[in-house]
Amino acid sequence: MEIVSSEKKDFLAKLSALPSDVGTRLMRRSTENKENFALKYYFTILANENVVQYPIRLVKNESPDYLGAQDEVCFGIEITESTFSAYQYFLTEYERRPRVQFEPSVFVYGEEYTTENIFRFFRPRGSELVAPGWMGEQAEEYASGWALDSLVKKLETVRRWPFASQENLRVLLYQNCPAWVHDVEALGRHLRNRFRVAISAGTLNLDGLKVDYLTSDGKMLVYDIMGVGQCWDYKTMYEAEDAE
Repeated sequence: MEIVSSEKKDFLAKLSALPSDVGTRLMRRSTENKENFALKYYFTILANENVVQYPIRLVKNESPDYLGAQDEVCFGIEITESTFSAYQYFLTEYERRPRVQFEPSVFVYGEEYTTENIFRFFRPRGSELVAPGWMGEQAEEYASGWALDSLVKKLETVRRWPFASQENLRVLLYQNCPAWVHDVEALGRHLRNRFRVAISAGTLNLDGLKVDYLTSDGKMLVYDIMGVGQCWDYKTMYEAEDAE
């Protein structure tokens, strides 16, 4: 995969054409398509916010996942899923059972979930769910914790790369689960708070790396979490445009 563009309209068109259909969880999902999905919506938001500088070039790589250059400044992008294994297992099993339903708020950040007890969260379709649903900013708070955990694991790999690979590197966390996060500003606050606490405690060392976070619907982005901390919610923006 390679994208080269010198202006916004052409860049957005080429991003839109990227093969990014990840399919169901019951099929073998393409890692490249999942990464393309994250890259596609990430740069679509950046381009629409006029953050991208032209000309721009993106090319598929290995470590990091993509290499690029914009306005002759080289950079790398490493993409990692913001999730945890028990929840992904749960979602896969949910797809296997079309006659059941579940409430995602049964999952609480910080608790351990084993495959032996995970089936207790299923209910017959049409039955009353016992969970109260997300309360306040609970979903955003939990998502920020899973994002931090995923980032810490990813950095263990990134730190083993040659030093040159880490220069101008951005780590893009994308939420690989249903889009139950609804408030990008709240998500940004919780992300920054968790990151600050982890940095102060010495459990997180970004060492100049920039970190961004993309929600699973591709519409909400927290850009440069510990830097400028820009939060963009395109669902809200589109709704405002439709109202006009």
